Amino acid sequence: MTSTTTANGQSDPSSSSCLAFQDEFTNSHGGRCFFVAVEPVFEEQISQLATVIARSSATALTEAQRTDYVQQHTTTARQASPSKPVTEDDAALDESTTPPTPPVTEDQLEQRRTVLEQLLRDLKGVRIQALDREFQGFAHLFLSLILSTYKVPDQAFSKTILDLVDTLAFSQGKNVQPTLSTRYATLANVFNSLDTHEKVFDGLRLQVVEKLVEAAAQNDDYLVIEPVVRSLETWLVQWGFAGEAISNENRQKGDEAVLKIVTLLNKGQQIVPRLTLVEKDLLIGHLSHADTEAGSKTQNELASHLIALVLRLPNEYDFTTLSNLQALQQPSTQVLSQVLNVFLQPGSTVQDLDQLLSSDSVVPQLESFGLEVEKLKNKLRLINLSELCSTRVGQRVPYNEISKVLNLSISTNEGGEGEEEELVENWVIDAIRAGLVSGRLQSSETKFWVTKATSPRSFGKDEWEVLEKRLREWRGSLDSILESVKRGLAGGVAQAGAQDVVVSSRSAGAGGREATNEKEMIAV
Repeated sequence: MTSTTTANGQSDPSSSSCLAFQDEFTNSHGGRCFFVAVEPVFEEQISQLATVIARSSATALTEAQRTDYVQQHTTTARQASPSKPVTEDDAALDESTTPPTPPVTEDQLEQRRTVLEQLLRDLKGVRIQALDREFQGFAHLFLSLILSTYKVPDQAFSKTILDLVDTLAFSQGKNVQPTLSTRYATLANVFNSLDTHEKVFDGLRLQVVEKLVEAAAQNDDYLVIEPVVRSLETWLVQWGFAGEAISNENRQKGDEAVLKIVTLLNKGQQIVPRLTLVEKDLLIGHLSHADTEAGSKTQNELASHLIALVLRLPNEYDFTTLSNLQALQQPSTQVLSQVLNVFLQPGSTVQDLDQLLSSDSVVPQLESFGLEVEKLKNKLRLINLSELCSTRVGQRVPYNEISKVLNLSISTNEGGEGEEEELVENWVIDAIRAGLVSGRLQSSETKFWVTKATSPRSFGKDEWEVLEKRLREWRGSLDSILESVKRGLAGGVAQAGAQDVVVSSRSAGAGGREATNEKEMIAV
């Protein structure tokens, strides 16, 4: 039988990419797996594997048929084992002394590979019927035989590893033995067994990761794959499938892997909502390494996914990061780029979005990415409101000015004015909840006193001019205060100097309270 153990102590930094799953169900192997074989007799090992497979056969076998199946593979395995030579010296050996076993020949290794491949073919589409502990022993034994039998690197080795992964991942339900947690642990061991120092394993590691994520996603175990997704971009760079100075072929493989995993994550966002943020971080990290000159179809699809995701997220208003990604200029669906530009461009309003949506073909394209027109308009209104307030910090903004920016359509009939005020207040409250603005509604004066506001759009020329104006006013107030202090110290008239300081401080804003808030805003 075969078991696995791990190396104790600290692992080197390069082994970090070996850690597949890290959660309460699995254990980290520190980037290395060690197999300890007890009584490593090949025919006995094959007999153990065949016994489990015969019991798990898709067609119900009789006891006699199971015995014949096991015996057949055991006999084949015996033929693939070196026979011990019998000499006169052997007869004289003590009974407790075992003669050395001859090395396995190349022909015998080929026979062993044939036996293992046949066992894997018999397991295709079959759920292994075993308890958790037996399943782990079965998986570890099979993996150790593959690692010791095949040449590395070799196409046959890669295919056999992937076939084993498919076999271990196949399940018919969450409540069936072996449990899913046990399957994930054994799949992680397969991933961890691939040497991180061998570049030839990079492509195989990527394929194994894809299968691991796919297996977990099929069973809605998205919490299990979350740490994998968070580490994926780092691994892709480490394995040469992302970053700079890599071949177009490898870049394409990396793009396809990310697209496949993103598609799986989209299906699980209703189950685990925070996956949207994990997906966003993955896409931003990957597209930041994109080669815009050699843009591929897959890369353009990733750009479309990222734009749609950010527009779809209910609490996502900061588009600064997206404005710096050149890969987003060429999404697979061009209308997404146009919508994003409306959100990025300072001063763009709902009317600009309506003009873009006037074409009959636009709305269906947006809906195919899960985007709703009304939600897009509402998000844009909140951005317009925060943009207005960011230029009026420390001031009172009239409701009618806010209504104009929000493009609210209010009836002019009796009661329309009160309805407009209520709508404006509701929008301001929504902006406060979104963290875009802070302040106080003054219903009696129909004004909103702004104490803090952030503009999620790009910081353009107008914003710089507003900032410069505020800084000059602030500097002028400080100069006035310093001058008053100097006069007080030089003339010895402390009381007069103190009064000047108070007066200067109050004159810095529309009132004592407003001036204090103005200074706090600038300090931030």
